[in-house]
Amino acid sequence: MKIHPYGIWSMTQLSPPGVSQGRPLIVWGLCCALAGAVFLVYTFAGLAAGRGEPVMPLDDVYIHFQYAKQLAAGQPYVYNPGLPPSSGATSFLYPFILAAGYLLGFQGLNLGLWAMGIGALALAVSAWLVYRLARAGGAPERLAIALVPIFTFNGAVSWHFMSGMETGLVVLFTLWVVYALTSDPLSVHGEEGKPRFWQIIITATLLALIRPEGAILTLLAVGAAVLQWRLTPPPVHGVGEQRRFIRMRYVVFLLPLLAIGVQPLVNLLVTGSAMASGNAAKSVFGIVPFEWGEAVRRIIENFARMWGEFFTGTSPREGMYILPGMLLLAAVGLVCLVRARHASSLRSRVFVALVILGWLVVGTLAVSTLDTAFWHFKRYQMPFVALLFPLAGWGTAVLSPQSSVLRRNQRQVFQILAGVLSIILLASSLWMWPQFLHHYALNVSCVYLQPLQMARWLQANTPPDAVIAVHDTGLLRYEGERTTIDMVGLTTPGAADYWRSGPGER
Repeated sequence: MKIHPYGIWSMTQLSPPGVSQGRPLIVWGLCCALAGAVFLVYTFAGLAAGRGEPVMPLDDVYIHFQYAKQLAAGQPYVYNPGLPPSSGATSFLYPFILAAGYLLGFQGLNLGLWAMGIGALALAVSAWLVYRLARAGGAPERLAIALVPIFTFNGAVSWHFMSGMETGLVVLFTLWVVYALTSDPLSVHGEEGKPRFWQIIITATLLALIRPEGAILTLLAVGAAVLQWRLTPPPVHGVGEQRRFIRMRYVVFLLPLLAIGVQPLVNLLVTGSAMASGNAAKSVFGIVPFEWGEAVRRIIENFARMWGEFFTGTSPREGMYILPGMLLLAAVGLVCLVRARHASSLRSRVFVALVILGWLVVGTLAVSTLDTAFWHFKRYQMPFVALLFPLAGWGTAVLSPQSSVLRRNQRQVFQILAGVLSIILLASSLWMWPQFLHHYALNVSCVYLQPLQMARWLQANTPPDAVIAVHDTGLLRYEGERTTIDMVGLTTPGAADYWRSGPGER
């Protein structure tokens, strides 16, 4: 264990003496190769299920596509040309990323290939971060490398990075924020001279912009960084330099906090409502008439079910999506995180552990406020599920031969157990892979046979000025090119109030 010259402990220095630091370029190449393989397999599976056309597995993907198309045309927030702006895209940043692809020529259904390419890149970087986080927590090199295919080939993980939604980017920024915290965010330059302070500022800002619930981890991470910084002398000399350093830090720490307010402010200025219409259509707090008792009951029910499924690793629809017991391994890893002999090391570990625990608890509680908390194969839960992989790596590292809690004559036995556990984790991921690939192909086929065919029928059999009332609004607007009234209220302002009242109420 090493102490940073400024008195700050860096988790990336945890690896015991004599343990190889690995070959980062080779591991990065492995991450890219595996992500590329996932991209190719899912692309061909999607093309086969889509009868040769690049169809995405969710109609909601095309809501983002429509907003991106209009953004590329210079009409941001306009879902139906000629109608008032709406805020159905609950991700502020993602339509801009898609619009870049649209401008580059990925138009029509081909925009799905751009979205999958973004997902593949995010998957490669996320796998790399899982590896780096495992090493930061003291996991041996071989175990950290083993986590790369365990994570990448997990069925649920692969599905969501290839879904065309923003989920992969949410996972990426979540892992990166946690990694930035574990990589000494308090100094201007951390491990190997690389900037760590700026990593937490940039990634926390991006996380707040990619999903509204990302604001929770942003607040926790920035709060922890500020507290650690306040407890540590500035790495400068002289009163004047210290004051300038403090002012600079306060200003920079404001950036991710300001990012939290960007989407509500833009929504308010553009649509007249700070809340996105997509959130209004999904939130438990939007039920009409509103009753606190019913809202609390639903939230508690969702929260309990969510953690119950994390514990068992299975759910009624998806079946097994993580190895049963992974949550326990993750809990062991989190507990072991705070074990340290040096006071400053202990303090830093506690801050990181509290941020992770706060994100898992408060974040899942926020997701529990959505009626759609379990939709789209756990789309809203994946940032928490993904974090269990490096945490489980930390838990498995307890069995490593370098662990100080083991006696010398026990280490060989526990090394074998750690290897067996890694093999079981990898086998479970490979076993779930075909299951979720089948789910993907089945969903693509349903989207191809239903909303896509209806969109093309509308385009061929209705006048250009037709107004169509729809339930699934994505493809019918994007490919059908007809003005749509969204009965659910995702893209039509005010419609959610009528939808949430239930049939026959109004």
